[in-house]
Amino acid sequence: MFEVEIMKEDEAVKLRDMRIIDPFDFDEHFDKCLDYLPHYRTSADTLRTALELDPDFALEQTLRKHIMKNLLKKIDEGQPMEYISEFRTVTMVLVSLEFHKTAWMLHLCHLIQEAALYISTVIEKGGGQLSRIFMFEKGCMFLCVFGLPGDKKPDECAHALESSFSIFSFCWENLAETKLVSISITNGPVFCGMIGAVARHEYTVIGPKVSLVARMITAYPGLVSCDEVTYLRSMLPAYNFKKLPQKMMKNISNPGKMYEYLGHRRCIMFGKRHLARERNKNHPLLDREKELEAFQMAQQECLHQKKGQAVLYEGGKGCGKSQLLAEINFLAHKEQHRVLPLKLKETDFKQCFYAIQTLMAIFFEIDTCPAYYRQECLHKQLHGMVEEPLHCLFNDLFFVKFPLSFEVSHMDDLTRQKKVKACFFQVLQEAVRETPLIFLIDEAQYMDTASWEFLETLLSTVPIIMVMTLTPTFTLCGCAQHFLQSSQAVLVPILKLAATSLLRMACWELGVVSIPQELQM
Repeated sequence: MFEVEIMKEDEAVKLRDMRIIDPFDFDEHFDKCLDYLPHYRTSADTLRTALELDPDFALEQTLRKHIMKNLLKKIDEGQPMEYISEFRTVTMVLVSLEFHKTAWMLHLCHLIQEAALYISTVIEKGGGQLSRIFMFEKGCMFLCVFGLPGDKKPDECAHALESSFSIFSFCWENLAETKLVSISITNGPVFCGMIGAVARHEYTVIGPKVSLVARMITAYPGLVSCDEVTYLRSMLPAYNFKKLPQKMMKNISNPGKMYEYLGHRRCIMFGKRHLARERNKNHPLLDREKELEAFQMAQQECLHQKKGQAVLYEGGKGCGKSQLLAEINFLAHKEQHRVLPLKLKETDFKQCFYAIQTLMAIFFEIDTCPAYYRQECLHKQLHGMVEEPLHCLFNDLFFVKFPLSFEVSHMDDLTRQKKVKACFFQVLQEAVRETPLIFLIDEAQYMDTASWEFLETLLSTVPIIMVMTLTPTFTLCGCAQHFLQSSQAVLVPILKLAATSLLRMACWELGVVSIPQELQM
């Protein structure tokens, strides 16, 4: 047996390995085939005799390792196979690895195994499953699916993008023989279920979005690319993406806009004022009188005792936290309070001081103004409250270019940070003397440690009202837990709505007066 390396465009070969093996005995092989013929079924329905073997617990436990967990759960629950298949919206990630031709086969096997282990570990955290592994002439592909039954999670597209970028970086940095790494992501409705004959069926996904994710690999090699649906549903900042030129794709008539995911960029830009929901005047808030009472009591104590107050609403996904915050936003504006609203995302936790940076940008009203006007606008806001030589302290924080003063040039980084915080305390103290100030922070569990620390100090020094929402499934940092233990902070759990309130909500959503008893049940 010879192993060779092709050189000079197929004009020559280099001998790499030569082994002497036993000569192939065709007669012996033919006799073995004849001996096996009686065991081969020609008329029965089942061609694979292994399907009729008696149960073997040890063998079953071994085979279970190669089946997705959500599918195993359904099989263990005794669900019929015809009910396992369904049409649902999922996010697909296709990872393509191409290797150098000079790589040894045994080494490639180790590389593929290493990649498979890393991919399955990373995507599992975000609700993804490794569905299939394809081998082809130049390398291999891994098809991952996020959002299969039992794995649906919020921020599914964001998890898929973050996982993909992590996989992309790992493969480039750790797989030595890798020639090219390409990853594509799509989101949309597909068929998830059993495909193929009963004797050989498999659980997989098929549909136009699966075809699109495969075409994107060849159209945009060497990138982490995604379709427009994934880009929009991820709710990640726009500066994390780069729009790609449109390309023709085989059998895809209108692929839509495509984007390259650049990864989470640290300190690129502050966010903008935003809440997850807007108040619907046609749909009043149901059964949240106690929660609103907690905010009103904090409001009165802050105004009368001149002490900062914080109300933190804690509840699971979908219990109405964002809607409650929208109602508080409406009531605060109605009473002529100044409100600074902010909704955080999971990736914001990685940016130091991001929450305060964005809240203060909203306070100075530079979050929505054009970039060329930002410095002039900030100068007007700081005039009379912060000394002119200290304006350059905000250059890196708000992306402006005030001239560096002699005083600031002699400060070290720690002194500058302390001075920036002192300036913030000063301007906020001046602001609350004119009108009550309220911070509204949705998804506060994603707030960074430095921002929690700043808010704790602010709460004890400035009479300000803070209203936040939390999801209890997330582990808070030490500063956040210390903030919750403050005597000026109140944690209010949000309970599920009563059955009668749910029926009223259903009627409002459907635009009807009542619904049949059968539907109510």
